[in-house]
Amino acid sequence: GNPRGTKAYKEWKAEEMAKAEGKEVVDGKTMEAALYAQTAINFSMPAKRLLESCEYREVPVDWEYGGYAFKGVIDASSQHTIVDLKSMRDAEPKAVQRKIVDMGYHIQAALYRESMGYLPYFIIAFDRNGGVSTHELHDNLIKYGLEKVDMLLEGLNRCIKNNLWHKGYDFWAEREDG
Repeated sequence: GNPRGTKAYKEWKAEEMAKAEGKEVVDGKTMEAALYAQTAINFSMPAKRLLESCEYREVPVDWEYGGYAFKGVIDASSQHTIVDLKSMRDAEPKAVQRKIVDMGYHIQAALYRESMGYLPYFIIAFDRNGGVSTHELHDNLIKYGLEKVDMLLEGLNRCIKNNLWHKGYDFWAEREDG
């Protein structure tokens, strides 16, 4: 039958979950993918060197910007660098460069710089095929990200002030007629 339906299995699972209290439990497939990504990153010299230069991992940060409180977790950092790890469908450099803008990672970079100071910001992208590429985000791109944050916060303030929660995409239109 179903071994996971047995009393013995349920007792064993309860014991294992109790041992893991305070830790995140992942399935075997997820663990295998994480170990594969770790190996691929270790074989990428730029990524490996960059991560080895970071003395801090999974750094929780809290900061205020534009009158709002923000929280985040920075994957890796040092006194000189911020590093963000990104799992992507394709870590080929050109694909990653497009994805950085499409997914707003430059906005995240701008906000994390607000929390950590004006440091070089890197993204290490990896995919399921073992591809790894390392990217330093240009200061102008991060500056554009901060301008986008300012625009979004301005919109949020306008929405709050004028109770415009019912608006759709026309909220962002420059004219009243769309």
